[in-house]
Amino acid sequence: PIHILPGSCQLTDHKYQGKYPGHISLSLCCPSVHDISPIADFTVDEVIKIGKYLNVPEKVLYKAPNDGLSNQTDEDKLGVKYKEIASYIDDENSVDEKTRAKIKRLHNNNKHKFVIPTYKRNE
Repeated sequence: PIHILPGSCQLTDHKYQGKYPGHISLSLCCPSVHDISPIADFTVDEVIKIGKYLNVPEKVLYKAPNDGLSNQTDEDKLGVKYKEIASYIDDENSVDEKTRAKIKRLHNNNKHKFVIPTYKRNE
């Protein structure tokens, strides 16, 4: 069985937020609980299209992601815009050298977040 705790499901880790730079927010109440990421492989633009199709209010669709604690957006904390990350993933040379170096550093420093260790039982 799968147990989902209230507040543990986070639908904001889109491709350019959590999957590439490694910017992943953990639940404050349960830091060892792993979130479900049904939109992890979609770009921001794709998530917005899906949201529009589902009639998600615009104030939700266009809200800048943040941790709710620092009064800074995720982009402010990362020091890079998601559109720059999207451009970089499509073509590394599409962003300036400073941005390219920052994205590479974020990705390399957070590689450990991309593989979640699991217990494999002997059957």
